[in-house]
Amino acid sequence: VIADVQLDDSQLSETATYNAVLTAYDGARNPLDYVQINGEDEATMAIGIPVYRMGSHGIDVEFTNVPSAYSSDVKSFLNYSFSPSGLNVAALQNGTENDNIDIGTIDFSQIKKGENKFKFPLSAVKSIKADSTKVKTVEVSFDLPKISEKKVALLLDNASVVNAPEDSKVLFGTSYVNVQLYGKDSELEKLDSQSLKAVIDFDSNTSEEDGIYKGAIYIKDVQSSWIYGTYELPYTLTK
Repeated sequence: VIADVQLDDSQLSETATYNAVLTAYDGARNPLDYVQINGEDEATMAIGIPVYRMGSHGIDVEFTNVPSAYSSDVKSFLNYSFSPSGLNVAALQNGTENDNIDIGTIDFSQIKKGENKFKFPLSAVKSIKADSTKVKTVEVSFDLPKISEKKVALLLDNASVVNAPEDSKVLFGTSYVNVQLYGKDSELEKLDSQSLKAVIDFDSNTSEEDGIYKGAIYIKDVQSSWIYGTYELPYTLTK
C-alpha cells in the first residue's frame, strides 16, 4: 500500500498535514483492481510532512519551578550565555515567528551557588536535523556568586503520605533530611523546619515492603528561594 500526496513547491514552505490517497499494489508495483482498503474503494489517511530549512538560529532554554520573584525575567537574574551563541542548522518550519532553537529545560532545583554549567546534546532536540551541523552539544553557563544559602531540616513527621498501599503504614528510615536552600538572605533567615513540606505519593499498586522514595519537597510562602537537589527517603511498609 502506497500513500500518495501530490504537492507543488508552494506547499513545501512549512510543515503541514495532508490527506493522502492510499493505493494497493502488487509485487511488480502494478495497481490492484477491486481491492478495498479499510472497506473503501478510495481510502485516505492524514500524513504529516515535516519541512526543514538550513539557516542561522538563536538559542533558547526553558526553566521550570522558577521562584515567583524571577519568573518574569529569568534571563536578567541568571545572566546566562550559550556556547556556541547560535546555530547554523536545518530547523523544522512550523509557521511560528520564533526563529530560536529551544535546546531543553533546566529545573531550578539543579541551580546552585557559584558556577553553573549545563550541556544539551543536539541529538535530543526534535525540531532540528542534528546531522546538519558539526556542533554536537550546546552549553548553558552562568555564575551566581552572591546568592545566599541555608540548610534546613525537613521533619518527616510533617510529611504528607498519599496513595500508600491499603492497610499499610509507612515508616521512614530517618526522622529528618537536611535540605539545601538558595535565595535572598532576607527571606532565607525567616525559613525553618516548619517552612518545608514533603508530599510522599506512593503508587497504590506497589507491593514492595522496603525502598527508596524521591519525595517532592516544597517551601511554603516564598518568592525568591528554591530547593537545590533531590532527596531520597528510605522507607519500610508495614501492616
